[in-house]
Amino acid sequence: DGRLGDAVCVEVTLALESGEKTDLTRELQERLQHRRRTQPVGESSAGCAFRNPDGDSAGRLLDEAGCMGLRVGQAAVSTLHANFILNEGDAADEDVLALIDEMAKRVKATCGVDLVPELRAWTPQALPGMGPGPIMGTSDVASEMA
Repeated sequence: DGRLGDAVCVEVTLALESGEKTDLTRELQERLQHRRRTQPVGESSAGCAFRNPDGDSAGRLLDEAGCMGLRVGQAAVSTLHANFILNEGDAADEDVLALIDEMAKRVKATCGVDLVPELRAWTPQALPGMGPGPIMGTSDVASEMA
């Protein structure tokens, strides 16, 4: 499934295709414009809060469960994409964890799906399945290319 668990990747081989610079630039611009339209680019966010379940989208399920705009303290679910939690001021880790918990409960109750958190927490309040790791630990580099 592409997840490394506790393993560390130390080498990668890429197979790249050549193309015209203008075509590649246009494609990159189109992808970036799409990202700006569909994700809260420029907002304080850790990226996606949940992994996509097989055959579905966590964002779609969260939207269906009514999570857009939901907030705990200064942590809020984006109204642009429901799988993003935004820090709208000085959100505490407890706010983010409580919001993640509420989002998962709503999706389970509405859609019958158990969402798996994408974020990893280093706090004692970490939810089951989140494991150790920085709560703001997702990479913007990977999401830039998505």
